[in-house]
Amino acid sequence: AEEGLLHAATGVSGSAPAYFYAFVEALEAAGAAAGLPPEASRDLARATMIGAAALLDASGEPPEALRQQVRLNPTAPATRQKLLAAQRAIGQAEQAAVPAAVRNQPATQRAVVRALTAAASDEYAAAVAEGRVVETIEYQDARGFLLEAQRLLGNTATPQPGALQTVRAMLRAFPNAQPPQRAVLSPEQLKRLQAQL
Repeated sequence: AEEGLLHAATGVSGSAPAYFYAFVEALEAAGAAAGLPPEASRDLARATMIGAAALLDASGEPPEALRQQVRLNPTAPATRQKLLAAQRAIGQAEQAAVPAAVRNQPATQRAVVRALTAAASDEYAAAVAEGRVVETIEYQDARGFLLEAQRLLGNTATPQPGALQTVRAMLRAFPNAQPPQRAVLSPEQLKRLQAQL
């Protein structure tokens, strides 16, 4: 019986790091394919994994509960608290893993904003069909990407008023956390705005 447990333990803790590393590699590649400089993509992917692991460790929540948080009512106080805790953990990990000199480079900031807005545009296209918002989670994901892009542009050491204005124009498609029945902007309109960045 103990030998069977040894195999199970090896499967969980011995092999799992290889899957974790493969996932980080895939995130790095996705970020670079979306236009991030390879070094920034690498740093962000690693910071995200470190932040997620820190939240998993500190929260005491099961992974399923953390994964399902994106499906919670975004206006509920408990959801807001969990979101803020997750953002703090990711921010702390990002600061620890990505040197300020890299984070504060205008090229890095532009690349991150472009990647966030491109992801938002893709999610919004998946959320809207025939002028109606039919996928709530994709709508909320798109909105979250744009809000993060707006936050980054607002906190940048090098002001980018044109980019900030474009992101705010994109955010008009998202009047609330809960989607409207009719789409405010078409996916094509959002894509055209994103192409200006």
